[in-house]
Amino acid sequence: MKNSTKILLLITTIFLGSKTFAQSTFDDFWKQTNGPYGSEVKSLAVNSSGHIFAGTASGGIFRSTDNGGNWTAINSGLPYYYGLSYYGLYDLAVNSVGHIFTGTYLDGSGGSLFRSTNNGENWTEINNGLTNDGVISLTINISGHIFAGTYGNGVFRSTDNGETWIEINNGLASDIVWALAINSQGHIFAGTFVSDTTFIGGVFRSTDNGETWIEINNGLTTPYVRSLAISSNGFIFAGTPFSGVFRSTNNGENWEPINNGLTAIDVFALAINSEGHIFAGSFGNGVFHSTDNGESWNEMNNGLTNDHIMSLAINSNSDVFAGTYSGGVFRYTNNGVNWTEINNGLTTNLIYSLALNSSGHIFAGTFGGVFRSTDNGENWIEINNGLTANDVFALAINSNGHIFAGTLAYLVFRSTDNGENWTSMSNGLTSSAVWSLAINSSGHIYAGTSNGIFRSLNNGENWMEINSGLTADWVNALAINSEDHIFAGTGGNGINGGVFHSTDNGENWSQINSGLASFDIMSLAFDPDNYIFVGAYDCAVFRSVNSTIVGIYNDEVTPSSFSLEQNYPNPFNPITKIKFTIPAVETRHASSLQLVTLKVFDILGNEIATLINQEKPAGSYEVEFDGTNQPSGIYFYQLQIGGSETSSGHINIQTKKMILIR
Repeated sequence: MKNSTKILLLITTIFLGSKTFAQSTFDDFWKQTNGPYGSEVKSLAVNSSGHIFAGTASGGIFRSTDNGGNWTAINSGLPYYYGLSYYGLYDLAVNSVGHIFTGTYLDGSGGSLFRSTNNGENWTEINNGLTNDGVISLTINISGHIFAGTYGNGVFRSTDNGETWIEINNGLASDIVWALAINSQGHIFAGTFVSDTTFIGGVFRSTDNGETWIEINNGLTTPYVRSLAISSNGFIFAGTPFSGVFRSTNNGENWEPINNGLTAIDVFALAINSEGHIFAGSFGNGVFHSTDNGESWNEMNNGLTNDHIMSLAINSNSDVFAGTYSGGVFRYTNNGVNWTEINNGLTTNLIYSLALNSSGHIFAGTFGGVFRSTDNGENWIEINNGLTANDVFALAINSNGHIFAGTLAYLVFRSTDNGENWTSMSNGLTSSAVWSLAINSSGHIYAGTSNGIFRSLNNGENWMEINSGLTADWVNALAINSEDHIFAGTGGNGINGGVFHSTDNGENWSQINSGLASFDIMSLAFDPDNYIFVGAYDCAVFRSVNSTIVGIYNDEVTPSSFSLEQNYPNPFNPITKIKFTIPAVETRHASSLQLVTLKVFDILGNEIATLINQEKPAGSYEVEFDGTNQPSGIYFYQLQIGGSETSSGHINIQTKKMILIR
């Protein structure tokens, strides 16, 4: 072992010189693992070797030994409820010696608790002393004591690895325990639902290993707590099904909601004004407003008597118009504090789409055709002459003021006289409902349909299908940036859906879903800087990491940030991987190489390995550390960049901790 170098080990990042770097970009943030498929994943657990275990509703337990690359079903000994096609697995926990525990529950059919001592190969039922078989939460303390939360009988504890159980409900006023968590002091927290007998729920705490419990709900405005988590600084987070997330910074004594952002998840409409303020219309939660590029959101529903928003539009005065599912049209003026219902003359209150022309005239596509207002929404008149289909789901207006209406009857109509008369312009459109329309700077029209995308180069006279590369056929939204790049939001096609873009007028499409948590896209909008915003059916609003006109599609962008990632797996035995990123720098030399050193130290600061000591160009790297010859314990790895003649002169250092378990 090397002993020549001693260092002062810092867990935090050290920066020397005048320039610091932020964390790495979030490109390719998510990657789907190869399974498990075909079932609802109820729980996840990871052992000290980095093996991942997934508990599912109807497929049992799966194990991955390669970081999620592949999965194997490990259900030997677990009962399968054939009448229900169900395993009913609700939680997983792994103790310090690698024994795995799983709780099951089937509504009205009981459940059980099982243990595996051989990494999931076999399972044994361990119910001695359990008076309730429905186990829905599990946690294990540092002494190996196991706590089981049940549906109907509170909490049970085992101090002998699950061989026997005792009920520990003194002071626990709810018997439905959905979540359990233990902090560094050994205090146990139970997240519960309202009991059918006491009508009390919320969070309870035990400071004596479960012997007694006290209710700690001060500030918690809901008695329904579905999940609990505790951070390294002892902050407790409670997830609720109806009221978002709450946080306690004083061991549960007080709670505060931390829902700074969008409480709605089904965003059907997006609109952005000239100042870059974003408006999100949700289906069931009204309208939300962000003035900081989507970082935080505020609800703006005063006066809005219908919260099912189908469409949004903004005029040159920044007045916002909202079309609702069954409440007609509402207007929010730039200087106002409330929404005003503006339905005078509307004979239907189901508003699918809104559009404004250069004169400020508002057009509403409805269940009853098209309506127009020339006085900022005060009055509406029906303008359906020639319109033979009444379900107008999409509207678009070109630079000449020609209006295009897409209908659910597989037809597109055009008006060249401000809506007075309409002509069917559907030559080439196959049997497809038209959900969205967009027009580029050359006047080319794009129609998003239930059969992909169609384009017209001659003002709607003829249409041709342009679906090369488009793996989803249901196109809910279309948007075009300032460089005429087209973006299509699709839905109903699972991982084949999401967002697609074309840079060649629709000839070819590429999927761009990196970072999206939902592939059911309902709306798209650009801000003045060409950042694109996505409204998803079940995951609220997403924003592109970069502007769409500066190459967000390039997967080989030169890194601009210095970062050292946490090793994986951690804890490890005996091999782990370390990833890091070297940023590009400007130098006075032709070479842009930088001196890179990556070293490993033990808990005393002794250097035990040098993994890298050479000059490297900007980029992302991965190296392995093999701890075969090292004892179990805590180690530190330190990355240093800079300090050579060819570098910028700045030195950047970052250190992280890892744990070897033999």
